[in-house]
Amino acid sequence: MAKYLRCYMCSDLHAANRAYRKLLNAVKLNQYEAQVILIAGDLTGKAIVPIIDQGNGRYAAAFLNQDYMVETGEELQKLASNISDIGYYPHVTTPDEVEELRNDAAKMSELFRQKMIERVGEWVALAEERIGKSGVQFYMMPGNDDDRGVDEMIAQSSYVVNPVGKTIQLNEYHEMISFDYANPTPWHTPREWSEDEYYERVKAAAATLQDVQRAVFMIHVPPYDSGLDTAPELDKNLRPRVTMGDVLRIPVGSTGVRRAIQELQPLVSVHGHVHEAPGQSKIGRTTCFNAGSEAPQGILRGFVFDLGKDKLERAFRVQG
Repeated sequence: MAKYLRCYMCSDLHAANRAYRKLLNAVKLNQYEAQVILIAGDLTGKAIVPIIDQGNGRYAAAFLNQDYMVETGEELQKLASNISDIGYYPHVTTPDEVEELRNDAAKMSELFRQKMIERVGEWVALAEERIGKSGVQFYMMPGNDDDRGVDEMIAQSSYVVNPVGKTIQLNEYHEMISFDYANPTPWHTPREWSEDEYYERVKAAAATLQDVQRAVFMIHVPPYDSGLDTAPELDKNLRPRVTMGDVLRIPVGSTGVRRAIQELQPLVSVHGHVHEAPGQSKIGRTTCFNAGSEAPQGILRGFVFDLGKDKLERAFRVQG
């Protein structure tokens, strides 16, 4: 048996195809020599970009403050690919449908839901195709932004595992429990718990572990005031507060998660959720990681860490 278990973690890929392909390529090429891959939540994107049929074989689209006009065939495919690479969803449509979607919020919401689920389905199929026979354990967890249909799509896979609600045996010594929710946010996202409920749920799941001090916790939201949860402070209009030209920043992580980690002291906890707060920190004996996220820019951020029988042997941040 190997002297340690090597894990790679990342988070908040938000439907960005380019970053996800980088992850699969790194696994296929054994770039990090990882035996376990952990995606710590938020798989889906934020917007649909309509590609509008103008007639005469021409299509128009606007995204990232730029207007595009393309012809059918290869140019259209390239435009759709570029939109997908940054984590948006291309939708080839007509002027009439665009107007209909603008006036029918329910129809727009259902289209967005379908796009989210389809993209995750594509990701699952791609992982099965490229690395399904690699022997690498591949855990893909939804996050607070993700529709429930995402869970159903991952559950269909014989390779990719959604670890939420399971006690995962990583190797002879190490187990993992996972949580996809966030603490309350200003956006009232699909998966949120109160701080007390979060604490109680982590405690209850930890009771299933053989040895919590050898365990990995994969929790989408980072612990409060850990240095992994610092984000811009928002005003009542959800705009960043600025003083003397500087954006004010505050901790936004979960007090319930912090309390649970302080009491239980797992070996490692991995997190995401707060894109702008990458790093690692200690809460007692527990080492906590947040890789941060720049997936829409095509950058894949992650941490590699090695688990010995009773301790964290080493850890280093990687980016590509």
